[in-house]
Amino acid sequence: MYVSVNLSCCLLQWLGACQATGVIDYVAIDKARLVGSWKVTSATWTFDKSHDVKSVVLTAWKFSSDRFTASGGEKRDEGEFSIDPSKSPKHINLTISKSQVRVPIRGIYTLEGQRLKIAWTTAIDPVSAEDEAKLNRTRPSTWNPGGTDPTLVITMEREK
Repeated sequence: MYVSVNLSCCLLQWLGACQATGVIDYVAIDKARLVGSWKVTSATWTFDKSHDVKSVVLTAWKFSSDRFTASGGEKRDEGEFSIDPSKSPKHINLTISKSQVRVPIRGIYTLEGQRLKIAWTTAIDPVSAEDEAKLNRTRPSTWNPGGTDPTLVITMEREK
């Protein structure tokens, strides 16, 4: 109930802004659709199918207007996010705040009904800080990238 009321309020604010300016704000539309709680239903790592990625993926995600939290077990990440729905595929930038360090992750997303899919390039196994930073700056360009860039794809369903 709270999610639908909150989503309705966001959409009404957006409609008012669109009427005033005559411009459709696709960022505001997708951000309003992202608001709420999401549960990971599947996760795959495109580089090496032998890894059990479900053991390392944070399974509960929550988005507000410009912040997110992702948690699972005792682990929790949080930070800011931004999106660019004008790109194809749509872009999402997650900036995880860890103490004084901000870790940027550049990914792609699709949002269809109550299903959200996000992909980003990352290492499942421990790598050097330099290699991890390089991977975090690399954005996947497709949903099936292949090649040598390890890409994590997670699919989530909106929690009711």
